[in-house]
Amino acid sequence: MTPEDKEILRLKKALPNESILKILDRYKKEYGFNDYYGALDSLLYRLGMSFGHEPIDDLNTNRQLGFIPYIIYSQENYLNEPGGRQNLQADISPFKKLEDSKAYSTKEVIYRLRQISNLEEILFKASS
Repeated sequence: MTPEDKEILRLKKALPNESILKILDRYKKEYGFNDYYGALDSLLYRLGMSFGHEPIDDLNTNRQLGFIPYIIYSQENYLNEPGGRQNLQADISPFKKLEDSKAYSTKEVIYRLRQISNLEEILFKASS
């Protein structure tokens, strides 16, 4: 199971009435995704967003220090954010493990999707 899937299942348990998670469940089912990561990635793409993780290395020792999660917004996105990359963590305090970076970015993306009041309409208008 991916770190993203683990985080979504954790959020579903902690927030059983969260509408964004219910929408993600519906999206996963209607579009035939086997896991939450694939469904979330596809959903974000439709909204003009994606997320990733940059490895941070110590330039003196060439040792990996950790990972910085980020969101990339396209010029036109449903959160009306300026296009480009937005780090979710400061470069000086990266996550030591990639799994932790992925869990954090998943949670952040879910929380940001709360800002789209008509998310269900956007995602399912063609299938309704």
